[in-house]
Amino acid sequence: MDTGSFDLVGFRKRDCRGCGPAASVLLCSAPSCTVGGGEEKCLEYGSGTTCGDRRPAAADVSIGPLTSSGQRFLLGHSANMPVMSTARFQAIVGLGVPQKGELLPGLGARYFSVCLPSVDDGKIVWNDDAPGSGFAHLHVVASRFWGVKMTGAHLKGPRGSRNVGCSPSCGAILDTGTSLIGVPSSTFRLMSRGMAELGESCDKIDTLPSLHFRLGGEDFVLPPTAFVGYFTQKTIPWLPSWLPQPVLLRCELLMVDMGELQTSLGSAWILGMPFFRHYYTTFDLGARGGTDVNRMMVHTAPTGGSCVPGDVAREREQRLMTVDPHKLRMPRWVAGAAARPGAGNSTELLF
Repeated sequence: MDTGSFDLVGFRKRDCRGCGPAASVLLCSAPSCTVGGGEEKCLEYGSGTTCGDRRPAAADVSIGPLTSSGQRFLLGHSANMPVMSTARFQAIVGLGVPQKGELLPGLGARYFSVCLPSVDDGKIVWNDDAPGSGFAHLHVVASRFWGVKMTGAHLKGPRGSRNVGCSPSCGAILDTGTSLIGVPSSTFRLMSRGMAELGESCDKIDTLPSLHFRLGGEDFVLPPTAFVGYFTQKTIPWLPSWLPQPVLLRCELLMVDMGELQTSLGSAWILGMPFFRHYYTTFDLGARGGTDVNRMMVHTAPTGGSCVPGDVAREREQRLMTVDPHKLRMPRWVAGAAARPGAGNSTELLF
């Protein structure tokens, strides 16, 4: 379930190369399903590439009581994604700002919500209740992304405060498919310097600064557990993964340097999975099955391990993340931009 992509992808049950034993479960048979055909179409994700027939397949797609009749989708016949070898999912569901004919309008719901607690399974609530007074209500900038206006980013802790960007503003994309928080190069440098000046030790989480910012004019705070942690590093890199070996842990800033990608509001940020650990987030299509981006909104409420909006009770023991860098996921277009440093990666607006 990925709010940073847009396509619905299923995988053939038979002859699906590289799709893995759990993913290859879709048997498309008439009359409820029609297969695709024609030339090949490939989609790129942060975890790799999947390909299928350019002419879409179609089927009745149901999520709980919601059904999109005759929904078109890419019927994948191959995947070059290492994650598929152990994956338990059978489809990739793009939940970016929808257009007519895509899954979200077809389901007929207005709201869906996401919460990704750090110590339990994540939750997606389909056809959720309308957000109440305890939520912050953010207008979505007209685009294919769930983009909102971000201002005033700064680190704040016991030893002071440091500005880290978004002055006068940035454009923030809310993306459940991104492993970490992505920031501009200028912010990454300021964050690194600010952590060195304001933080004491990763062994003392209470001494580390929090990240403060505003979205749509509303105040938000992410604790250090959302962006500081440990990278794992093999001591003998050439050994195969199935052989045990000592692993080093390095405490670092867990953010992704995205270069200087631009939006109409300024430099681009991606608020990835760590954001959804601390904020219950409801995506609002504006109306049931609506596709009018001028009426779409994002509603957020602080939460904790319970995934109950407004319940900010912390887990008993606050722990920093431990991350294997080989398992991190970022949108493919971010990786492409990072490979082109300098002015060349800031010429196209994301939204």
